[in-house]
This record gives sequence, C-alpha cells and structure tokens, in this order.
Amino acid sequence: MAALRSGPKQVWVSPAPSVRARRRRAPRAAIPRPDLAGARRIPGDGEQAPAERTGAHVARQSRSCTRGRLALLWIASLDMSWQEADRAVLLRLLSSQREHILAQLNGLTEAQLRSTVLPSGWTPLGLVRHLTLSDERYWFAVVVGGAALDYWPEGANADWHISPEEATSDVLDAYRAAIARSDEIIGERRLDDPPARPEQWWADAGLAFPDLRSVVLHVIVETATHAGHLDVARELIDGRQHLVL
Repeated sequence: MAALRSGPKQVWVSPAPSVRARRRRAPRAAIPRPDLAGARRIPGDGEQAPAERTGAHVARQSRSCTRGRLALLWIASLDMSWQEADRAVLLRLLSSQREHILAQLNGLTEAQLRSTVLPSGWTPLGLVRHLTLSDERYWFAVVVGGAALDYWPEGANADWHISPEEATSDVLDAYRAAIARSDEIIGERRLDDPPARPEQWWADAGLAFPDLRSVVLHVIVETATHAGHLDVARELIDGRQHLVL
C-alpha cells in the first residue's frame, strides 16, 4: 500500500483494482516451437515440388481413384439396368399389339381379307400393309435408323392398297420381316438416343420425337389404334370379337 500525507496524519489507500489484477496475473507460459524435422516443406515461388511420393500417399491416391471408378461403374450399371428394364416393357407392349393384329386375321378368307366393311374403304390386308410401311419401316428403319425413304409407293394412300396380284402370304411375311428389323434397331440403341433422321413436319403437326423411347411409344399407340380398327372390321365381317362386350 502507498501512504499519502494529508496534514499531520497519514491516510492509507489501496491500489486500483486493475493494478491488483496486473500484479496477480500468472506469467504467460512459453509456446513450444513445433518440431519440423519430419514435415515436408512447401515449395516457394519458382520452385518445383519434389517428384518422389511416399508409399502411403500413393496408396491413398490409388484407393481414392479406385473408389471413384467403382462409383462411376455402379452408376453406369444402374443406368443400363433401367434402360434394359424400360426396353423390355416397351417391347412387350409393342409385341402384344402386333400379335393382336395378326391374330385378328386368322380364319378370314381371301375375299374377306381384301374386302371393305367401313365407309373409309380400307381392307384388313391393306391395314397390314399400312402398318408395315408407315409404322414399322418409317419410324424405325428411316427415322431411328437413318435409312432412305425410297420404298414408298406412288399414289394417294398407296400404303393402304394391295394389288390383286400380290399374295397374302407375301404381305404378311413383309410385316413380320419389318417387325424383326424394328426389334433389331431398338435393341442396338439406347432409349434416349435421338432419331437419326428427324422430320420437319413433326413440328408443323405439333409433334415431337426427341428420342427412341418417344418413337416406340408412338408406334405402340399407332398399332393399338389400328388393332381397334381391325376389331371393328372383324366383328362386322363374321361377328368375331377380340374382347367380349
């Protein structure tokens, strides 16, 4: 304590609290210096990093790359699995509609196959010709596969017409051959592959077919629609119904 004199007697006062705190503070401990003997020095400007790597570092990097490759392979395998599952479903639906078409022709005579029972004037055999040229060959061989459109017959609605000289077996065989080729084309491509030969009239008609999946779906709808047409014609011809109503 410090003594202050004020007149004849002494007055004792204590130091300020901040002074007491500074006096009682423990001395700061010394900060140990890090041991840099085993540390790798970071190259400075203009220096090159050492070429040698430790075995542990190389092993860690190799494991990291391996995990990355395995992850990419796993993602790719999932994508292929989804692609194959979607393809199988689409082909099964398309095949069922094709079989529906062929089944509705069984039992019809030559005259019935070439006769018309609806005001639009098409015949059951002519419908098969239309499916062969306008659906199977156009959408898959031409649009998806990129083949030339050089097979189209001349004349209005010529893809619906069968000449009297053409044998029924030839018309049906051509449809089956077109189906087999379509399935090959579908199996050779991914469902998200774009068409090889897009057409301008799609946009003019308000349509879009950006990939193989959309083309397959379109042909499923087309074939199913014509199968319904054939159901009506068959019932009018001989009373046979595909579905009992």
